[in-house]
Amino acid sequence: IDFLGPMPSGEYILVTIDYYSRYMVLEIMTKITAQETIQRLKRIFRTWGYPRTITLDNGKQFVSKEFGNFCKTLSIHLNHSTPYWPQANGEVERQNRSILKILQIAELNKSDWRKDLEEFNYVYALTPHPATGYSPAEILFGRKFRDWIPHMSQIVSATDEAVRDRDAIYKHAAKTHADAARGAKTSYLQTGDRVLMKNLHPANKLSAPFLPDPAIVLQKQGNSVMVETPAGRTYRRNSSHLKKVHEKEDTNSDNEAEWTTPS
Repeated sequence: IDFLGPMPSGEYILVTIDYYSRYMVLEIMTKITAQETIQRLKRIFRTWGYPRTITLDNGKQFVSKEFGNFCKTLSIHLNHSTPYWPQANGEVERQNRSILKILQIAELNKSDWRKDLEEFNYVYALTPHPATGYSPAEILFGRKFRDWIPHMSQIVSATDEAVRDRDAIYKHAAKTHADAARGAKTSYLQTGDRVLMKNLHPANKLSAPFLPDPAIVLQKQGNSVMVETPAGRTYRRNSSHLKKVHEKEDTNSDNEAEWTTPS
């Protein structure tokens, strides 16, 4: 789940995607407090059922105690994405870009963006997804949505095995392409390593790319790394935002003593 906005009207869009089927639910909200978010999610869950996990960012409504207790009561595990690394919640981020394009077109055409968004989401639901080979509606409901175009094709039902196989192949290919485009390298950071953190909020163009004080790696799970600064503050960062500090070898003081200049 994620929030997109604010819109020119001051409203926000709560984007909720079922990660298995890719079915998407859009909720237009004027307030995005933890309490209001919970009420909208309750309505969504009553229709589609409770999820096992929710992947989300670190927005204040998502890290609040109220939201955490709500999910704990329903035994929902919260998978918070690494700060400053939106790729960790890639499915929602990709749909956010598509939604933003629809909103921009609606703004240019001076049309009703809410109506355009409804039509877009309906077309999206009946369009085969490249990851699964089936439309989100077909996977979620077990049938295809009817559209306004006549069809004379054989109906092939989606099977769980076929969906998961295609999804795994698609994700592997997408990751390989993205890693190649970014020039990604394998991270060899380990617990206890001293690292420099990337300066994610530079004051100006002359600011150093990394913060000067080394931090210590406390924990590493995949590309998500927990570090602690000399001030005792902990941060979670993607490994690409960290640079290992290589310790200098000590010089041999005895050898230096041997080569003294004669008096």
